[in-house]
Amino acid sequence: MPTSAYPVQPDGLEFATRDFACGTGWGHAVGRRPDSLHALGVVALLSVREDRRLGWLLAGQALQRLLLHATAHGVSVAFHTQPLELPGTREWIRTEFTGGAYPQMLLRLGCGGRAGATLRRPVADTLAGSLTAPGSLRHAVGYASR
Repeated sequence: MPTSAYPVQPDGLEFATRDFACGTGWGHAVGRRPDSLHALGVVALLSVREDRRLGWLLAGQALQRLLLHATAHGVSVAFHTQPLELPGTREWIRTEFTGGAYPQMLLRLGCGGRAGATLRRPVADTLAGSLTAPGSLRHAVGYASR
């Protein structure tokens, strides 16, 4: 990941973020703006009443709607699900913050600046064969050229 794609120091320490530079101090400088108090955005916790398949499906549908609505309004979303992967931490979040509901997704929403561009491989380097060749996904779902 190029150093232009992430800040040296996240804008605010109240909410843990990944250190892509592994403590080396690499990255671009973060300019302080008058609205920097709001740079962290808000934290949202998506939870369900029952930790079963139907609840997971409903959580996924709610997440889909939230992401589409956020995108339509220029709001960025960051996923912070690592705490929910630890059973003890997930149970603590469940009892302290959700009134007994089961947490499914921890998100941070906010309006930030544009991220720096990152390197991408050419599309041709990632494809093997034709998209419409027999056995390809497009061929399998009926999008082959006629």
